[in-house]
Amino acid sequence: MSIKILPGKTFPLGSTWDGKGVNFALYSENATGVELCLFDSDELIRLRKQHPVFSRKKWFKGTLVKANGLPDIACFSASGLGMNEEDWHAGVAHSVAIFLNGKGINSLDENGITITDDDFYMIYNSSVEQIKYQLPSYKYGKSWIQVFDSSLSVFSDKKLLAQSTILVSARSVILLKSNGHP
Repeated sequence: MSIKILPGKTFPLGSTWDGKGVNFALYSENATGVELCLFDSDELIRLRKQHPVFSRKKWFKGTLVKANGLPDIACFSASGLGMNEEDWHAGVAHSVAIFLNGKGINSLDENGITITDDDFYMIYNSSVEQIKYQLPSYKYGKSWIQVFDSSLSVFSDKKLLAQSTILVSARSVILLKSNGHP
């Protein structure tokens, strides 16, 4: 098996799937290396299978979803505000949070019924330092349940309110699930 490494784009929504394997895009003018962590646990596999937002058939578009007026995907900085083009070129790009809208899957099941899911918020910290993250405003979720923290390799049910802060360990991922909208 051969692995192709192709040049990336400066914006994260530019990746394309070749229909064969795992694909992701990475770009950084300042990176000197990449550490890829793949998690292979029964709990994570079960979580992915239970939540169609993680295995959608169509690409994210960044457009608003009629069901809740939120984008199908949105990226946030540690301040809890949406990231803009300048943020991707600044040091804040060492960490990013991604909101996945469970109402924005844009696919039908085998019975022709629209597939929906919970909303998720994933915080990625590739920095060698821990980072304090502020969760987004109430419009994205009034509260969140911390599902997984890769630095501890454990699942949990810790509850967090919108706009509260969470400490994200160096080189780790935290997965949160929405606990309701206002």
